Amino acid sequence: MEESHLNVWYDEFSLNIGDNIPQKINDGLKNSKIGIIILSPTFFEKNYWTQYEFETIKVKNRLDEQILLPLWYDISEEDVKKFHEPLLNILARKITSSKDNIEKIALEISELLNHSTNKTNPQNADKEAAWDLYVELLTRITTQPLPKEHGDEQTALDSVFALFALTRDVLKKHGRDAGEFSKIAIVVLNQVIRPFTAKWHKESIASAFENKEKCNEFRDELERLQHLLVLYTRMLSDMAGVEDLTKLEEF
Repeated sequence: MEESHLNVWYDEFSLNIGDNIPQKINDGLKNSKIGIIILSPTFFEKNYWTQYEFETIKVKNRLDEQILLPLWYDISEEDVKKFHEPLLNILARKITSSKDNIEKIALEISELLNHSTNKTNPQNADKEAAWDLYVELLTRITTQPLPKEHGDEQTALDSVFALFALTRDVLKKHGRDAGEFSKIAIVVLNQVIRPFTAKWHKESIASAFENKEKCNEFRDELERLQHLLVLYTRMLSDMAGVEDLTKLEEF
């Protein structure tokens, strides 16, 4: 792909000793117009970082900020269906170890980049709305780790729930002029946060947080959600035109 003059971010040659892995992955994803997911038997083993990258690219794709390009390697349609059925709706390419095959895909990606444009053009109302929600997200449990030795699962769930009311208040305050902000906020609420809250609201009613295994399951899923919310927070800082302070939490 580099021979086709494509600027590629790939961990094996983009990461150096001493790098902060989450920060570097986020930087790579943030600055990429196309997110390539190579679906293979190894990928389906659900390595933590490959899953994190996949979930992040999914969010950016939903927000029209990144093109999701799945490549299939040594897998079947049934394998993809078991992993994440909606991927079957995205036109994919099958790859082999053939150089001709790889060069053809690289040419397709190059043409795709030439036709893609950045649709985001935030107005003042977008920037103000993004700032209001950015400050809220930066200081809430929703983006802060929940330590294993203490912390309250129900309080954490309530904090995630509160994002619905907070977002509605920001949308009402800044009105219809905050179109770019609205597009991002509504997608994140409905497609990222709502599935989590819907599941755990039902579980909490059934006294799940009195069960240690359920509490551990909640914490694992909350951690995955938090990774996406940190990315969301960084998108808001970009839109607001302010410094990204989430990186300070990584040390």
